Amino acid sequence: DGAILMYGDSDFWLYSGNGNFRFVNAASSTVTATLDPTGDLIIADNVVALGNNYWFGETGTRVTATATTLELMAGDANTDNLLLRAGNDSSDGAIDIFGGGPMNLRAGNGSFSFFNSTTNLVAEVNSAGRFTAYEDIVALGNDVRFGTNLSARVYRDSSFDDLVMA
Repeated sequence: DGAILMYGDSDFWLYSGNGNFRFVNAASSTVTATLDPTGDLIIADNVVALGNNYWFGETGTRVTATATTLELMAGDANTDNLLLRAGNDSSDGAIDIFGGGPMNLRAGNGSFSFFNSTTNLVAEVNSAGRFTAYEDIVALGNDVRFGTNLSARVYRDSSFDDLVMA
């Protein structure tokens, strides 16, 4: 019931006195999107892209999706960083991948768990730094155990500064 039709082979221009453009659902009078004077597009609900890419203002930054992959590109230089945050800062949990540098994993509670499926925990690092690989190796301070706590182990005897196998 509404339309704007423009014909011809030149640019189409829209002007707004205050710089705001609002897109309104005529049936509900709900503003569904606004293009503000700074060029920000504010969407009231979901953003649906029929293509596979979102580009950003910085060179090389984009999100690309296929049926089997979601790719986040931090930029076009080897030194660009990709930072994923949970919560309001990195202490709540983060994965920091520094271009040309280290990769940091941060857990909000200090513990990391590794699963080989949705339910099988195979290894973990607790907040004190104890690494446990279940049914295999447990490393705790100067002590490395093979299997359960009562099985064979290698440890450092600090009184003699010796390595002991028990």
